[in-house]
Amino acid sequence: MKGLKKGLLDLVSSEAKRAKVELKETDPADTLIQLVMSLCEKNHDQKVAILIDDYGAPMIDCFDDSPKAEEIRRVLGRFYVALKTNGDLIGHILVTGELRLKKIALGYSLSGLRDISDHWKFGAICGFTAADLEDLLRDRLERTLEALIKRQSLPVGSDGNDLRKFIQDQSESYFWDQKTEIYSPTSVLSTLKLFRNFGSFLLSQENLIS
Repeated sequence: MKGLKKGLLDLVSSEAKRAKVELKETDPADTLIQLVMSLCEKNHDQKVAILIDDYGAPMIDCFDDSPKAEEIRRVLGRFYVALKTNGDLIGHILVTGELRLKKIALGYSLSGLRDISDHWKFGAICGFTAADLEDLLRDRLERTLEALIKRQSLPVGSDGNDLRKFIQDQSESYFWDQKTEIYSPTSVLSTLKLFRNFGSFLLSQENLIS
């Protein structure tokens, strides 16, 4: 599990470097606690908000390997429990992933969180809606259309509706609430990244695009 521990440590260290926090601990869970405490102190005791994206990724490929899965579960459990034991310093935690928490069975470490996967209020929380795409393209419509037509991805004479349909067809979409279609931000931005004329917006979003 050295690889997993190193990955967790690198993740926390990266956030600490960005926040200009010097870490003294070497254990992933301990560094996480130190980072949370330091951020609160630096921000005049304001509580921190934490996003854990794809929280169960290490478990996905090893469900058939019980000993390995159990060891990964132990490492992740200890890492995540650091958040629970320092809950008084944390204002919000948002956890995303392909599997439900109960499927990963991390037990106490992430217990108490509210599952909003199917809640109608949060159907559009993790992606671009059609309205978001409208806002994204509002000031870039002509330039993006010109670039697509030049690349022959769209025929001459295409309009805004053709552009929106093209982006939607090229991007991954999904539903959380069974009614609101949302598009993967990474997928949308990767599609738009193909066009140099899209503008400075993409330059500020490089961290979202693999």
